[in-house]
Amino acid sequence: MCYNPVVARLTPREEGRLWAVAETVRRAVAQGPYPSPVTTNSMGPLAREGDAFVLTTPGRRPRFGDVVAAVAGRAAVVHRVIGRRRGFLILKGDASPRADPPVRGAEVLARATALRKADGRLLSFETRRARLVAAALAALSFGENVVGGVAGPATARRWFYLAARVICLVLPA
Repeated sequence: MCYNPVVARLTPREEGRLWAVAETVRRAVAQGPYPSPVTTNSMGPLAREGDAFVLTTPGRRPRFGDVVAAVAGRAAVVHRVIGRRRGFLILKGDASPRADPPVRGAEVLARATALRKADGRLLSFETRRARLVAAALAALSFGENVVGGVAGPATARRWFYLAARVICLVLPA
């Protein structure tokens, strides 16, 4: 694994646990598509608790809008790529008020290719429409990250979440 300055501040036990989770995800994804259950609403309104991201090996360099599993700071997360800065990826949950700590490409464990909704529907992220929705959600998240620091996170959160809900209505169609 690469050196991550945020991870370096973890206790040895916390760091060991985090890298064990990362290695488990890598091994599971190497076996084939891996359903990663959604346990928080950080990727809402697209993904809710009870849904599952279908993870596969990254295969290519993550693009703007891709949903990836990565080690970010003190956790392994499944969040959207909203930018790049000095060789690092900037990730953020669609419903998270702030971006995650920057991650290196080597800390990306997998890429989500679909979302299995709790009702059984499968939403592919590989279609042209899904790529457009992903780019729109990434741009929205990036904008929220910038505006939230100026207008206040609560105000920005309400408007950006409403806009994300409207954008997500396009994906299943």
